[in-house]
Order: sequence, then C-alpha cells, then structure tokens
Amino acid sequence: MITSLLFAMLGALSDDQIDDGNIMFTIAQRLGGSIGVGVLGSFLAARSAAVGAVAAFHETALALTVTAAAAAALALRLASPHPSSRQPADAAQRPDNHLA
Repeated sequence: MITSLLFAMLGALSDDQIDDGNIMFTIAQRLGGSIGVGVLGSFLAARSAAVGAVAAFHETALALTVTAAAAAALALRLASPHPSSRQPADAAQRPDNHLA
C-alpha cells in the first residue's frame, strides 16, 4: 500500500524534486501514524470505561481492521506507474548521446 501511495505522490515530480517529495511523504506518514495511534488509544480508553477492557479491545481491533481495509481499497485505486517508465522532465530537451 505504501508503494502505491509513494508512486502516486512522487510520480509527477521532476528528478530534483524527488528528495523533497520523499521527505514530505515521510513526514505525512509519521504524522498520520501518530494521530492514528492517539485516536485508537482514546477510543480504547473511552470504550474500556463503558463496556470493559476485553470488549473495548475487540471493538478497537474491529475499527482498526475496517479502517485498514478501506485504506487498502483506496490504495488499490491509485495508479502505480512502473519506475522504469518515468522519464526526467527535460528528457525531450537532451540530445541522444547513446546514438553517437
């Protein structure tokens, strides 16, 4: 799933923008993970007080499974171009040195 997201995010960037795009992807991934852990922890704590620890754990696991399945379904819809099909943005402007 991460590969599809990474290709979708970095696919339109030029070669000199790839490093910055990768950094932004990593920041977004870590921030999203931190927020997700916080939300799941809050959900578990709130449900534990209401229904007990074991039932709350099962409900949290179910919520996590549904969220992961939805994310996987969305990731499958993303186009993932083959890395060898990427050409630099200025490929049309460079002379063909391999023909010389």
